[in-house]
Amino acid sequence: MRKTMRNESEWIAFNLEWGEKYRNAKHILAYLNSYPKVLSSIKMEEIHKSENLDEAQIDWIWLCSKFDNPIEKDFFKPYWIQLSVNSFDYFMDISDEKYPIFEVCYFFYEPYRWYKKFISEDIRDILLSPDTGLDLRKILDKNDKIRWQQVSMFFKERRRLGYEGKISVEPVNHFEIVPEKSTLSRVKIRSENISISIFNVTSIIAGLLVSGNYKCRFSVIRNASVSASLITDFQRKKLKNVIFKDSFSVFQPV
Repeated sequence: MRKTMRNESEWIAFNLEWGEKYRNAKHILAYLNSYPKVLSSIKMEEIHKSENLDEAQIDWIWLCSKFDNPIEKDFFKPYWIQLSVNSFDYFMDISDEKYPIFEVCYFFYEPYRWYKKFISEDIRDILLSPDTGLDLRKILDKNDKIRWQQVSMFFKERRRLGYEGKISVEPVNHFEIVPEKSTLSRVKIRSENISISIFNVTSIIAGLLVSGNYKCRFSVIRNASVSASLITDFQRKKLKNVIFKDSFSVFQPV
């Protein structure tokens, strides 16, 4: 993006406030790029190189200044460092002394919101992992569980607001659960361990289950046409011990 006078003034202001931490972020990126196995273990195989970061950050600061929707204006910050080369999915927050790395996700149901799924809440866990032998996959699994606890709370709030008449809750189209040309093939209920197994459905069904002390196992139809980030994440990633605060679990299909 060509720098305008306003871009330049915003860039100067950014460096005056965040210059030292921004330079630290560049060192962190240089280190991460020198350890491709570490990047692969946190599922971030292509991030900006430190020498190319300035242009990306100028673009990001400009974009933040253009947000006019309160949801975006309140959530996105110019002091986040864009990590992904071809998307605005992953960021590092240099306002936090631990330089956390996170993915931004969108909740596609009213009340709409953006939220963070942390990759690591402390960059030292990642930087020191080659020496400490820390299994970064366990950190990802833990943070994934926390993310789905958040989503579960969002659905609880949505139900509460719907009951109170503060939002209009539209019924879910059955094709969002069982896509066209598919059939709900099997439902198994095992009373001995209070579990439910549901096959050939989309993962939106996880958000429709009521709270309770039970476990749910289901197989996801890949490439099903559905709208929520909750679903697409479920479809493109393998599920493993995703614990919801409502006391039910979704286990990886076997």
